[in-house]
Amino acid sequence: MAQACSIPVMHAQDPRPKAAPPASPWVAGFALDVRSLALLRVLLAVLTLFEVGRAVTTWLPAGLLTDAGAFTREAWREATEAYPFWTPYLINGEAWFAGLLLALTAAAAFVMLLGWHTRVATALVWVLIASLHTRLDPTLLGDGEALLRVLLFWGMFLPLGARGSLDAALDIAPQRPADAYFSVASVALLVQVLLAQWLILAALVSTADSLPGWQWAGIALVLLAPALSLMPRSCARWVFVGLVAAGFVAWLLLLGAPPALYATLLLLVGLSLASRLDGELLRLVSVPLMLLLLGTLAVLEPAQAVVAVLLMVAWLSLVPAALWRRLARCFATPEWRGLVVYYDGDCGFCQLTARILRIFLALPDGCLRTAQSDTEVDEIMRRENSWVLRTAHGRTFTHYDAFVELLRRSPSGFLFAPLAGLRPVRWLGERIYRLISENRDAASRAVGWLHYRERRAVPGRLGRVVALVALIYVVGLALLGAAAPEFAWAASLEQAVRIPGEWLRLDQPRPAAG
Repeated sequence: MAQACSIPVMHAQDPRPKAAPPASPWVAGFALDVRSLALLRVLLAVLTLFEVGRAVTTWLPAGLLTDAGAFTREAWREATEAYPFWTPYLINGEAWFAGLLLALTAAAAFVMLLGWHTRVATALVWVLIASLHTRLDPTLLGDGEALLRVLLFWGMFLPLGARGSLDAALDIAPQRPADAYFSVASVALLVQVLLAQWLILAALVSTADSLPGWQWAGIALVLLAPALSLMPRSCARWVFVGLVAAGFVAWLLLLGAPPALYATLLLLVGLSLASRLDGELLRLVSVPLMLLLLGTLAVLEPAQAVVAVLLMVAWLSLVPAALWRRLARCFATPEWRGLVVYYDGDCGFCQLTARILRIFLALPDGCLRTAQSDTEVDEIMRRENSWVLRTAHGRTFTHYDAFVELLRRSPSGFLFAPLAGLRPVRWLGERIYRLISENRDAASRAVGWLHYRERRAVPGRLGRVVALVALIYVVGLALLGAAAPEFAWAASLEQAVRIPGEWLRLDQPRPAAG
């Protein structure tokens, strides 16, 4: 059974213990769940691929990225002469060069999707997307593109690859990262989502025929739930009750708010009190409110609809651990917990494949075992020249059938099981599996670029300083933007402050005017 294999066999303990979560309630309030961050990574990578597809099908044929269209490099320099912009798209004005950069962007997004060297891949995607947007005619860009860029920026400082990634499968650190992750970047992402939520809600409210006063009051109301979810329960309870009471009286006596706002207010009060102001459940209050934006996409302008979709993607990064635990209990059936995957303990490629499958298919901890540890399974493995899957009821599967059965029982792959079980797909899968199993040495050389390593989830000191400076800049820019309509000095200062942010492509979406 055993063949020569260039991938080493690892003897690290599996499952490894998790690191301790944040202890302080204030810190825990600003912590993000790494499973939610993994979901954010996947969605941002997919959105980047869509952005590349839009460039290939629309912008590139129209000559907006080359010298063949109206927006040549000379026209670009004239349009951006007030800013010290630069982009690699200026190196060459031919279509093949722009296509090469777009192909590089798609490749980086795919690597980010798989979660291999996730931090580097995310940084590369951010640079390439910022370069693409910088090359385009500024009139073609809106708040959606700005929100995509800033989400990718904050992703560079977050452990997007801590779960469901090749990094997680190859990580041999003594401890796995805790489910809760707190850093300057986690605070920044929460602030960024709140600022983006302010933007889309302002756009929605601006479409209504109403008084400007309750526009901002309504925005503050919906922002209240996620903001309070960051506080310890004892503080949030009294702040929430006081603000709700003051706001309700103000609307009732002074502003004459419509019934829809009363209904929204009562909904927030009821849900918050029902959850007893639990921080994680209170944060979930805003998730349904964001999903309600799906029903408003038809009445929004296309640019506003893009922002709404990106905002809902960003909110998924805030899904708390309580929801993930509930989902885990739904899938943690005896059949799922009883799965055992046996692989050839003398084959590093087999072990690597089993580790990757366990991570991406969300299989139970401790389900991987060497076939040599069970005499009966070892005999089956050698006779069939195959890995072995054994269920909780003692059923045994080998070859491609074992993969299909894993998909059926996987929380992340069960939707693909019917497709994988189709006769043509099964025929092809079986032949691919036999080809790999009979040429494992060649297969191990093909994936020799995958190396086990201790992954560092927390950015270094320089990364933390950069994230902190960027957070201060983003918050300051938002405050100046809010004060600009009322104060001339704020408008002038905002214009000056926005220049370095636009140069670094950290410019923030602007709230819609009322």
